[in-house]
Amino acid sequence: MKPLSHGALVDIAVAWLLRGPPTTHVSADGDVYNGVKHKCKPVFGEMVSAGPTNERPDAIGWHWGSSIVVECKVTRADFFSDRQKVHMMDPTWGMGRRRYYLVPTGLVKADEVPAWCGLAYTDGRAVKTVKEAPLRQISASAAMTECSFLASAVRRWSLKVPFDEKRGRFETVEARSPTPRVKRPSKKQIAEQQKATLERFWEAIAQEEPKA
Repeated sequence: MKPLSHGALVDIAVAWLLRGPPTTHVSADGDVYNGVKHKCKPVFGEMVSAGPTNERPDAIGWHWGSSIVVECKVTRADFFSDRQKVHMMDPTWGMGRRRYYLVPTGLVKADEVPAWCGLAYTDGRAVKTVKEAPLRQISASAAMTECSFLASAVRRWSLKVPFDEKRGRFETVEARSPTPRVKRPSKKQIAEQQKATLERFWEAIAQEEPKA
């Protein structure tokens, strides 16, 4: 299998949230239903927005007001380094009433994932849930950050910023009005420009000196 890039994993995560991760649902009467798909809408991929927790999830979606976050990891080192982030040090700090890790098949094991997180494998096409993410409570700061995401999205929609629903991404400013790339001068060219500037300077000084 060809190694998956982080961007490819995010695209898969967005598509998975749109389809709906299979979830165990308990009715008000106590009946248990397995494999219920919580289709999310809207879904955002790698969206940047200000918020109290300063968290930037790889993919996040909402199903009837309940958020699901997916963090994508392509290496074990990246997976374990995630635990050093502030929002992963407490089960209520991070965004997402349900929180998943999406990794290439077999990269990490279910018992290596925090108790409040789920785990899903992908081979680049299909996604398999290895461990279901439990429903959890999140802090007021995490909830405010989620509100900031939604408010930012509403503002962009009101400004008619193009949105690719399948990839969960808004068109960037650079894509809408690309700026021509300016070629930077080499060190040799800079030195020649400085030399020419100094020569013109001394020539000007010489012309201003009074004649004897």
